[in-house]
Amino acid sequence: MKMNFPDENREALSELLRKWTVEASLPPRFRDGVWRQIAREEKPGLTLWDRLSRWLEGVLPRPKIALAYVTALLVAGMAMGLWMGRVENDRTSAVLGSGYVRSVDPYQAAALNQ
Repeated sequence: MKMNFPDENREALSELLRKWTVEASLPPRFRDGVWRQIAREEKPGLTLWDRLSRWLEGVLPRPKIALAYVTALLVAGMAMGLWMGRVENDRTSAVLGSGYVRSVDPYQAAALNQ
C-alpha cells in the first residue's frame, strides 16, 4: 500500500532521518551469534530416519559388518516367522480340536447350547 504524503511532510521526515543517530551499542559477540543462528537455520534438523540412513551409509561399506548385519536380520526374521507360525498353529489346532469334540460328543454340544 503506497501512502501519499505532501511534499512538506516528506521533506521534514527526510531531515529528521538525516539527523537521527543510533547511540546504543551492540551486545558483545553479537555478530558471532547472528552467524551461528544463520548457520543453524540453513542446516535442516535431522530426523531419526536421516540419522539411521547416515549411520548405515557409514557402516555398511565395510563388508564384514554388512554381512553380519544382514545375517542378523535374516536370523531374526526367521526366528520371528517360526515363532508366529507356531503360535498360529497352536491356536488353529485348539479351535479344530474343540470343534471336533463338540461334533462327536452330544453332551458337549448340549452343554454349549444351555
